[in-house]
Amino acid sequence: MVEQTARKILIVEDDESMREILWVILKSEYQVMVAEDGESALKILAEEKDIKLVLLDILLPGIDGIEVLRRIKEKGYPVGVIMVSVVRDVDTVVQAMKLGAMDYIDKRFDFRGLNGLVAKAIEEIEGGK
Repeated sequence: MVEQTARKILIVEDDESMREILWVILKSEYQVMVAEDGESALKILAEEKDIKLVLLDILLPGIDGIEVLRRIKEKGYPVGVIMVSVVRDVDTVVQAMKLGAMDYIDKRFDFRGLNGLVAKAIEEIEGGK
């Protein structure tokens, strides 16, 4: 069971099965919250002040992940963002990184390494304080 003091992660993913996979992988180490779209994610970020990391899909209904990332940075939310997508377009990857994404991973990645990637990102975020 996850401790109440566990670090919070927000998964923003419109595909229910992918949300479930990411949640199952991360729930033992982190307090995981989920959002199905960008608007919901931004609302959660406005209300929950202690989220450390956002796993953000690019292709979302309504506002896309790039716009969500832009708004996260504009509002100054103190969270790291890792983009997760099936999109392999180099321009999209470059745009996400220029906007401040910490990393960009393809949904076809090896899920066994996800906890390590998330732990490294959170360590980098907390080390920056």
